[in-house]
Amino acid sequence: MAYAIDGITGCHITPAITIAMLVAGKIKSRDAINYIVGQMIGATLAAGVLFVILKGAPGFEIGERALGSNG
Repeated sequence: MAYAIDGITGCHITPAITIAMLVAGKIKSRDAINYIVGQMIGATLAAGVLFVILKGAPGFEIGERALGSNG
């Protein structure tokens, strides 16, 4: 993924990558915070979309292993 979108987005697809870029000195602290907040908001919205899609599925129940964490 890094090779595919690095030139477009800087490949900040997870907080781990953002923190690595911050430690390497490639981005500023303020930018890192903005990216991480955006990533958390995106993850929360994605979980919400998964919930809306899956809540109608037969046998689906929300639990600690729901919303894609169980593969």
